[in-house]
Amino acid sequence: MFVNKEAVGKRILQIRKKYGYSMQKFGEIIDNAPKGSVNSWEKGVNLPNEKRLKQIATLGNMTLNELLYGSFKEYVDMLITEKLGIELPEEFTRTFYSLLEQNGFTYGDDIEIVRLVNGFLTYHNLTTKETAIFYQPTAYSGDYFDGIIQKADSSVLVCRAYADKANNTLHIIPAFENGQTEEVADFFHALKSITAPHNNNYFTSGFLTLGLALRDSKVIIYGIDEKQGTAQVIPYEYDCESDAYIQNEHLAYTRQDSFFREATKEAVYRKMQSDRSNP
Repeated sequence: MFVNKEAVGKRILQIRKKYGYSMQKFGEIIDNAPKGSVNSWEKGVNLPNEKRLKQIATLGNMTLNELLYGSFKEYVDMLITEKLGIELPEEFTRTFYSLLEQNGFTYGDDIEIVRLVNGFLTYHNLTTKETAIFYQPTAYSGDYFDGIIQKADSSVLVCRAYADKANNTLHIIPAFENGQTEEVADFFHALKSITAPHNNNYFTSGFLTLGLALRDSKVIIYGIDEKQGTAQVIPYEYDCESDAYIQNEHLAYTRQDSFFREATKEAVYRKMQSDRSNP
């Protein structure tokens, strides 16, 4: 991300003043830099070289990233302003930054942070009207969720989900009992499009709520093979470069047996209905 030299200069000035050093004394401590160099750093004209930056950061009791970009919150603020051209609302920031840190995100994770911001905004309906699944915990277990689409005056169940946090895997099965509503049709359309680049927000916007991370994630879809009339399981893994899920039949995962049984029952039911219609 872009380094704001003026902001770095102000941090260097604060560090120097904290110890009461003159520019000359400060330069002597920082690899014998001349007074003129210290002056140009503090004015944001030039940046110190990497060796001197590290020495200044150590003197200031901070990391190199903190010297260059400020706190992690400041870093994310600058990143979002630079990439999305927006300022984050206060109700967003109170929750979002702590969730980022809890899930191991840090300086340099720019692509994933921007995607998470977009997804989080969508999920909480803050700045976008993009549709996404809202994952609502069920009474059965904290790891099982109802996937619903929220409407103005109601909510529609479109799927059920299981978050395997230990393996960073989301298991999804359609809510077969809900028939062909507009929301269910949109759900199946999103399933077909999950391998398209930048087109998985529908499923992944709620990852932070689920306790999952986009990086190295897997999505396991349980459904019906219409040609064979049997249950099928399709595994996908996330590819960061293309920002898409790639189908991988050799992917290692632990099958969610309750979902597979449900898909099997639905397949049997559909076959019985088909046999009755075509005696």
